[in-house]
Amino acid sequence: MAASVSAIGLTVGIAHAEELVMSSWLPPTHPLVTKVMQPWADEVAKVTEGRVTVRILPSPLGPPPAAFDLSVDGIADITYGLHSFSKDARFQRSEIGQFSFLGNTAERTSSAFWTVYADDLDAQAEHQGTKLLSLWVHGPGMLHNNARKIEKPEDFQGLKIRVPGGYIADLVAELGATTQFMGPGEVFEKLSNHVIDGVTFPMEALHSFNLAPHLTNTLKVDGGLYNTTWFLVMNEGRWDGLAA
Repeated sequence: MAASVSAIGLTVGIAHAEELVMSSWLPPTHPLVTKVMQPWADEVAKVTEGRVTVRILPSPLGPPPAAFDLSVDGIADITYGLHSFSKDARFQRSEIGQFSFLGNTAERTSSAFWTVYADDLDAQAEHQGTKLLSLWVHGPGMLHNNARKIEKPEDFQGLKIRVPGGYIADLVAELGATTQFMGPGEVFEKLSNHVIDGVTFPMEALHSFNLAPHLTNTLKVDGGLYNTTWFLVMNEGRWDGLAA
């Protein structure tokens, strides 16, 4: 995120103030918003001496899977989201950051993901129509359920598991569970009403979305059962306009 702040600071050459609107689909109290996005927005205002400000909307301009296209189409200036939420193959190379056993900390794994995906695999080419500001992953992904302890592949049989798409969706299906794709905001209702038996999430998400009371078993492996990759992008025209 620091690199994106510096880039904005170096790019801005305008004399009048610009407000950039960020569509945010996570709750305003979610740590990603309060501890990452809002401090980043504050830093943008600081390094540009108030010439550029970022306003984070309290509710999104579209559902989570639409986040990238909201930026491409100029509906929002800035958006963030998961690559795996896209149903097409436009972010195919991002899957390198979604595999099992990649690392035990979000910081180190995110740094490695940026090096490989952005620098070596030309991530910008997969984010056409936007300026790619940042990439990261969350902490080690786990599988949580309220049906049984998972100790062998056969234990997956018959479980209905929420997945975010991407690599983990394929893996869970291969192991014999029934997968259901849904955004984080839908999970509490489906889990509490027993529509699904479990979820794939990092541990911190159980508290952010109040899921812990409805889950009794966690499958945790060293390095993570999986990971999810995230993007932060700005509409390409708005980015170019900052330097005009």
